[in-house]
Amino acid sequence: MNIIAVPYNRAHFYFRPDSSINRAWADFYMPDFVTQISAVPFAYVKICKAGKAVMKRFAGRYYDSPGYGIAVRADSLIDPAPASFCIANALDHSTYFSYDSKRPVNELFTKNDVAIPIMPFPSKEEIEQGIEHVTSIASIRQGDILLFELHEGVKLVCGDRIGLGDSIFSIK
Repeated sequence: MNIIAVPYNRAHFYFRPDSSINRAWADFYMPDFVTQISAVPFAYVKICKAGKAVMKRFAGRYYDSPGYGIAVRADSLIDPAPASFCIANALDHSTYFSYDSKRPVNELFTKNDVAIPIMPFPSKEEIEQGIEHVTSIASIRQGDILLFELHEGVKLVCGDRIGLGDSIFSIK
C-alpha cells in the first residue's frame, strides 16, 4: 500500500511509507534526533482500482471511502535539500487515519482541546485532478491512499494533545 500525500500548497505530491501508519491511535513518541514536529490534518480517499495515466474525466472510477486523518511531520529535519521534506514525513507511526467522514469539518481538528480551522474536504474536481496528476508520473494500486493536507501544520511540543473528532493522541 502506498500513501500518496498532496501538500497544503497542492503543488506537488510525495509518498509516506506504510510503516508510518499508527493503527491504534497510540501516543506519538518523538524520536531523540527530532527537535521540532508539526501535526498536519488531512482528508483522504482510498484508491479502489489500479491505474496509470488516468485522465481526469475517468478519475471518479478510481476512488471511494473518504475520511480524515492527522500526519506528524519532523520539521527539524527539513533543510534546503529537496529530499529533506520527504524524510521529515517518513517517521514511523506518524500517520493517524479516522474512517469517519460523516463528521462536520468545523471543530474537527484540535490541539489541547482548542479547535483549529482547516480547509474543507477537497472537492470532487480537486480529488480527480490529484489522481490525474499522480498517475501521470506513478501508478496507483487498489488499497493505496491519496491524502490532501488541509493545513500547513501546527507546531507541537511534548505534552500536547491532538484530536480529530473523538480520537485523541498525545505527544510524548
